[in-house]
Amino acid sequence: MAGLRVRNPHDLRNMYATILLTAHQSPAYVQKQLGHSSIKTTVDIYGHWISGEGRGGLDEALGGKIERKRDAKRIFSHIEKTKSCNLLRLQQS
Repeated sequence: MAGLRVRNPHDLRNMYATILLTAHQSPAYVQKQLGHSSIKTTVDIYGHWISGEGRGGLDEALGGKIERKRDAKRIFSHIEKTKSCNLLRLQQS
């Protein structure tokens, strides 16, 4: 023997679901792949493999909107400061 463990089809099914979820695939997609009648079944069995604890990756998941919003606030803040400085210079002249 080559020293490989024997795997039954159910083991391979579990491995497939685990690989998909750890690769950040949607639980809904995994549900369809496995043929579960409800996403609840998928999450109950494989939920511990679903990433998403905390906010890690949230900005990426939202298409960078959080960072863009922060950048926009910084830009607008800078514009307002510049306007204020220019207005003060005009008043002092």
